[in-house]
This record gives sequence, C-alpha cells and structure tokens, in this order.
Amino acid sequence: ANTTAATAATAAPTPGAVDSRSREELIAAGRAVYNANCIACHAMDPRIDGALGPAVAGSSAELIAARVLRAEYPEGHTPK
Repeated sequence: ANTTAATAATAAPTPGAVDSRSREELIAAGRAVYNANCIACHAMDPRIDGALGPAVAGSSAELIAARVLRAEYPEGHTPK
C-alpha cells in the first residue's frame, strides 16, 4: 500500500496553501476527520444532536474553524 498517498488524502494542507484535492477527495477527508474526532459527542449524522454535542450541520465556517483548529469559540458565541 502506498502510505504516502493515504496520508496525503487525509492530511490538511499548509495554512494558506492551495489544496489541489478534488471535491470528492476533500469530502472523503472531511468525513474521515469527523468520524475519527467528532462522532463521540456529536451524532454520526451531523444534522441531528448527538449524545453531548449539538448538530453541526449549518454551523458557520467561523465556528467550525474556531472549534476544530483552536478548541475555542468565536468571540460573542454562546455554546448550546
């Protein structure tokens, strides 16, 4: 197996870099990250509330970036 290709499929690009992955590859990478890190608290279906966390579908990009990249909430955001 080509581990470099597998790693590249799920690895995040350098901040500010242009990501050359196809839409399908980006969706697959996002799904893998969500399944590995989010479904413990949020539901497998991001449109419904999970055991601990609210539904994430429809959340702003600002909120998702703040939570995923910095483990914080955007200024002025009140968690559910």
